[in-house]
Amino acid sequence: MIEEAGFLDSFAINEADSPLSTTWSARRVDYIYLSDNFKAEDCPVRVMGSYVFHDAASDHLPVILDLVRCDSSRHFVALPNDD
Repeated sequence: MIEEAGFLDSFAINEADSPLSTTWSARRVDYIYLSDNFKAEDCPVRVMGSYVFHDAASDHLPVILDLVRCDSSRHFVALPNDD
């Protein structure tokens, strides 16, 4: 239903293999969905990757989305350092 509305699983944006599970019970229940606009050439944000972080702190494994801002020619833009 979500995909029919034009949203994509964050792993599908980069055509990465989707994880088989995000819980210790071996089921995938955690997702990050993005608008299909993230696949557009003129999108100012590029998805660098999606990851599942394996940690025993919870029964759910964090799903992490790595984004980077791009300029109009799709070159990476350095973010300001908050030091």
